[in-house]
Amino acid sequence: MDFKIAKSIFESLYSGVDGYDISSKARKNLPYASKAHTYGEVTPEGFDKILKDAETKSGGVFYDLGSGTGKAVILASLFGNFSKLVGIEIIKGLYHTSKNILARFDPEVKPILPLEKQKQTIKFINSDFLEFDFSDADVVFTHSTCFYDELM
Repeated sequence: MDFKIAKSIFESLYSGVDGYDISSKARKNLPYASKAHTYGEVTPEGFDKILKDAETKSGGVFYDLGSGTGKAVILASLFGNFSKLVGIEIIKGLYHTSKNILARFDPEVKPILPLEKQKQTIKFINSDFLEFDFSDADVVFTHSTCFYDELM
């Protein structure tokens, strides 16, 4: 897919979504604090480069561990050639935002995508990725700048 078109679709989906604010508010409701829950985002330019550098195989399975608002999953769908894409997020406010984006993506974006991308399975799961089996993954992405040593 053309980069400019994919970026435009992405920006339209995420217009008005402030993941930093959503994360901050949602983390205040947790019974504990963890720097591992620090929110971070990806950009279309940076994520396109990551996928190109990863030399992903066509039809593979992509996971984003700590998927936040779902940006990496949506970008992987637009820029990559995956058959299945899964985001796993423990913070409920972020998870709900990713589900809302997906609820728009499926009817608004999927029909205009090339046929192979229309067949992609995209889902978001509200879970702790440490308790989730992602052994079918071909590519695992995580924005781990604030993970504590044991988690790394």
